[in-house]
Amino acid sequence: MLRKVVLIIDKRKEQSIKYKKILENNDITVFLASDFARALDIMNRFDPDLILISDSMDFDTKKAIEQIRVLTYNTRPAVIALSKSNHIQDKIDVLDAGADDFLSEPINNDEFKARITAHIRRNLENSLSERTMLFDSKISYKMIKRTVNSTSQWAIMLIDIDNLQYYKNIYGELAADKLLQTYSAIIKSAVENNDYVGQLSNEDFIVITDNEKAEKIANYLVYAFDTVISKFYNKSDMERGFVFMHGDDAAEDKVSLVTTSIGVITNQYKKYTDMKQVISSLISTHKLAQYNNSSNYVIERPKITADNAVETREKNNNI
Repeated sequence: MLRKVVLIIDKRKEQSIKYKKILENNDITVFLASDFARALDIMNRFDPDLILISDSMDFDTKKAIEQIRVLTYNTRPAVIALSKSNHIQDKIDVLDAGADDFLSEPINNDEFKARITAHIRRNLENSLSERTMLFDSKISYKMIKRTVNSTSQWAIMLIDIDNLQYYKNIYGELAADKLLQTYSAIIKSAVENNDYVGQLSNEDFIVITDNEKAEKIANYLVYAFDTVISKFYNKSDMERGFVFMHGDDAAEDKVSLVTTSIGVITNQYKKYTDMKQVISSLISTHKLAQYNNSSNYVIERPKITADNAVETREKNNNI
């Protein structure tokens, strides 16, 4: 499940709490910031899907929106200005600065919620892959970042189909797309509602779950993938266990059948502090899974080491 994040920048305590109560539910988390420094910290840590900014702040709303657009150009959240003004020029100014909408206060609670929900939905729909209908890398990286900054126990899984490009060259792009769509459906069936499934590239999947479920999911995916893969090869290729590449440059080259490789990292034994560290460990663990010629998964385990196991006391220096 993709839990959305909304940031409200408003120095009016009662009004911002009111908006938070209207919006916050099982699918939406709302953060409040009464100053721009606090707002920047939340933007950096959680990459909000939508930012509400009130002109009640002590800074120029137009310049603040321009700055937000510069700082969030990668994630591109929806930005909505709140104002008691109803003047056309005020609306034009903030829209020209990069705002997606302008809401004049007071606004009906139901209309307010519907407008915010519509903006979030529209932003997320633009991030869906046409082939798999999963969220793309922009949303997946955002979810990884939020996960790293959370206090919960988590596991992140990088899932890949090995030799897919060779399969595409032999059986065609339509067959490769069908294979991707089938595997994405298998992955979605293996997770629960509170888990996240997305893509890091056109051919890589990402799953964010809790560390207790990760190995069960990985084990099931390996079994399910190997079970259905026979449907994507002709009988002779399956019996041989490999296929021949044809062409001037690769005549009669043998290519292994597609397999799945899964790398899993968790924060159960190792504390991660930033997203770069997570991505590096995830890629390294996934590469270990690819060393096996068959479908396989590798889970990052704690290292046994003697580093720092002996305490050197000052009195020992006198011996």
